Amino acid sequence: MQNWKNYEEGEFEFKEGLNLIFGLNASGKTSILQAIFYALNGEPPEKQSLLNFRRFKSGEACVELNFASKDGCEYLVRRYISGEKKVSERAYLYSHKNGEQPTEIASGPEEVNKLLSEILGFGTQYFLRTIYMKEGDVYEFLQNPSGKVLSEIDQMLQMDKIITLIESVNSLSKEKNRELKSLRRELEETKKPSSEKMVLEKGREDLENKLDSVNAKIEELLAQQATVQEASSILEKIIDVEQRVMGSKNRLDQLVAGLKGEEAPKERLEAEIRKTEQELQEQRGKANEMLSKISSLKGGIREGNEKLQKLEAAGDRCPLCNQPLTPEHIKRIRGEFSETLQKLQKELQKSEKEYEEIGAKLNLLENRLSDLQAKKREMEIIFGELRRLNEEKSHLDKQFPAKQPKNQDKLKSTLIEIKSQIEQKYAEKEALKKEIILVEARVGASSESAAKLEKEVRRLAHQEFVINTVLEALQRTVGRLREEKLVQVKQRAARLLSNFKPGIWSVNWDEKFVPQLASPEISLSAYQLSGAEKLQLFLAVRLAMASTIGEPDFILLDEPAYHLDPQRRKLVHRILKDYLESTGIRQLIVTSFEPELEEQEWNNKITLQ
Repeated sequence: MQNWKNYEEGEFEFKEGLNLIFGLNASGKTSILQAIFYALNGEPPEKQSLLNFRRFKSGEACVELNFASKDGCEYLVRRYISGEKKVSERAYLYSHKNGEQPTEIASGPEEVNKLLSEILGFGTQYFLRTIYMKEGDVYEFLQNPSGKVLSEIDQMLQMDKIITLIESVNSLSKEKNRELKSLRRELEETKKPSSEKMVLEKGREDLENKLDSVNAKIEELLAQQATVQEASSILEKIIDVEQRVMGSKNRLDQLVAGLKGEEAPKERLEAEIRKTEQELQEQRGKANEMLSKISSLKGGIREGNEKLQKLEAAGDRCPLCNQPLTPEHIKRIRGEFSETLQKLQKELQKSEKEYEEIGAKLNLLENRLSDLQAKKREMEIIFGELRRLNEEKSHLDKQFPAKQPKNQDKLKSTLIEIKSQIEQKYAEKEALKKEIILVEARVGASSESAAKLEKEVRRLAHQEFVINTVLEALQRTVGRLREEKLVQVKQRAARLLSNFKPGIWSVNWDEKFVPQLASPEISLSAYQLSGAEKLQLFLAVRLAMASTIGEPDFILLDEPAYHLDPQRRKLVHRILKDYLESTGIRQLIVTSFEPELEEQEWNNKITLQ
């Protein structure tokens, strides 16, 4: 401990068996037990601020506790308190074995408290009621009113929660009983006939007839709305088909734009194709004729050149008849050959030019024919699309609802009007339903209301039965547990008490659950006992409670021999030793300033200065 109560710093070690903390009053004995309580529970045993447990009003207080659980595991819990006006706490829990370095397993007050409760197997209330016996507890326990004594016993037996549950279930049972009685009275009232009821029933019947009429009108309007919506949807598709037909026809006109004639587009296009094919054939004939002429001219030129070459090679003789030629004769012949060749060359050039012109015309005609044929193929596709669109339109026309205008604006206007009427009818319907509800609330005796009330009465009666069954079971359980546990407590308490009070004494409770001692000759209530006898009875009962309820590993007793005479103080040591040997308790930690106790044999004795 550091800065805890009257300890600036203190360290104590306890052993298995009997441990005595001996010292004068105000020497710090109780402070040690309070530190153990705080370390294991995270709160002080008394209802006061943790800041009051610090030795110095500033700084930090620390409590550190090493302990071993029943399963042999060792733990270290460390808690810190600080703050000026508001408490600030830190808490840590470690596990360790065989002197190894402790390992943190929880931190923070809430997490540490929860894990400690699981490790120890009990909580703060059990600790207070059974393990930690404060100085003066005997008077608080034995001087309570009788109802408080029973409550204290139930808390010791850990039945306070089930008692609270019984009270809650009992309260719920009473509530259900009142509710059931009220509903039964209301049900009886609803079964009584009256003139007002008959008038109201007639009014409700009229309202329900009106409601049926409104519902029928709503269904009729909804059917009309569906028909108009269907017509509007079909008309949109028809308009879309018509627009696509118009687009296809426009495209047909575009395909024959510029073509002469008044025939239909297909006939005009086919006539233009035939005309173009004819022109193309004529131009191809001209091209063939021109090619033949060019070939002939080229042959004449080639032949003239050959003759001229022979003339040159023959020298002064004729290449044909081998007769001698004069220079004038040779010159004249050359001139004639040259003139003829020039004429042929000019004619060839002219023919080739004409052939090129014919070729250009052929290209134009071929391109035009290709374009016209492409238009014809596209036209055939368009004609197929038009047939499909016309079939689709014919199908849509058959689907279009009868007596509906094929006008989108009129259909939209009709839908708006129908929607308005539907909304009005729905509003009328809601108003009628509210009127019916009001009438039904006033009728109260209608067969439907009576049936609902009867069903609710049956439901509540079943709930009351179940609740009372659970309540009886809980009460029987509490009675049985209380009886079983108290028999064990009384037997153990009587055996322990025999060390204090010779003779045949039994421990019992009177009808008000006030503890009493009984022998074959006399029965004494706790109120009739002396202070020392009360303490003896309390100590025996509390020790018996501890071993009967939970068999904790250790017990803390603060000044158990207070108010006893010297002889009985020595007996306290004997009863504690006997208790330790006869139960599963491994450790008792006792505080006292009585020398008669200090003189006894202890497994461990701590003397405070």
